[in-house]
Amino acid sequence: MIIRICCQIPKDKHHLLDGVLKHLIALYCVDSKRYLEQVIVVPDDCIEQEVNLILQETGGGATKYAAGPHQTKAVAIPVESYSALRCFIVLGQSLVEQIEPEQVPYEVMSSLLEELLHVNFYAVVWQYYGRLCPPSASFSQQALLKIAAFLIDEYMVERSKALIMSDMYYVADDKGYSAPLRLWYGGDLIALLEKAPFKLREAFLIRKKTSSAEDACCALLAATNRYVFEPLTRDAAFRAAHSDSDEECPTPTANQSRFYREHVSIHWHLIQSELEAVYDTNWGQREQALNCITGSLKAFLEDIESGLQ
Repeated sequence: MIIRICCQIPKDKHHLLDGVLKHLIALYCVDSKRYLEQVIVVPDDCIEQEVNLILQETGGGATKYAAGPHQTKAVAIPVESYSALRCFIVLGQSLVEQIEPEQVPYEVMSSLLEELLHVNFYAVVWQYYGRLCPPSASFSQQALLKIAAFLIDEYMVERSKALIMSDMYYVADDKGYSAPLRLWYGGDLIALLEKAPFKLREAFLIRKKTSSAEDACCALLAATNRYVFEPLTRDAAFRAAHSDSDEECPTPTANQSRFYREHVSIHWHLIQSELEAVYDTNWGQREQALNCITGSLKAFLEDIESGLQ
């Protein structure tokens, strides 16, 4: 693993980052060692540009990365060919600057652990199947499969991370006793779901105006993923990780969104059951889940097109 610094940070931060990464890999992400090629540190506002540069230079340029509605300071990138898997992690400068010799803030540890878990799970899937996503004859079907694979990976990572972080960090409860830190989904689930119909309508308009079927498909699936199923997946993973805890989740459930109740819930329940099956079988149900989730995503898009008219 090579750490490449593309910004101005103190040399001691470089060494601290190296130590933290090696510690996490040894404890939780041993499968990632063979496939993690580089960790690149860039200014925060250059993360998206750096990710797309990596994709372009490594032959993964057919996929263009676009950041979601929330600014991210860490991204894991898998690049696969017929015979090899190469993984990269891009980190924002401000994230690395927070690392101290005596203590790594839990926000920093959470970000580093999350991206290493992504690489580790890419490695596990690659070793098991020889690919991250099965091929498909059509562009739209392939795009749906990639979103399904993304949702599975995201669920596995967030649920695993939540459990690990609860073992690593403790906080004082309301009685002054030490209690495990519980991580919950940090986004505004209801706000994203309520914004989804507007984003989906925009995507349907793009489809009417553009002559590129691929561009229209990408816009529609990006809105579907970023504003509907990605936040639902992340929220569900954290809730499942702490299902045996007495601590109540501080954020509202998706049911408080009218859009979710009327258009999403019937499809989400099927997807959620498949995500849980993959976790419970330690990837054993992944191929079946890919097909089922892809079918549910397709059914959602068909329903929503008529429902939003």
